[in-house]
Amino acid sequence: MPLFTKKIKGFFLNMHPDDINYIKIINSYRLYLVVYVILFIVYYFYE
Repeated sequence: MPLFTKKIKGFFLNMHPDDINYIKIINSYRLYLVVYVILFIVYYFYE
């Protein structure tokens, strides 16, 4: 099993629901990934 499976599960689920700093960081990371997916899709289809 890869080492990052815990991180992937944590991305979709909430591993630390009481930790406010964790929630802020994971939400920022989710936004970061969404922006890059959108940029990739735009580049892929409009290139």
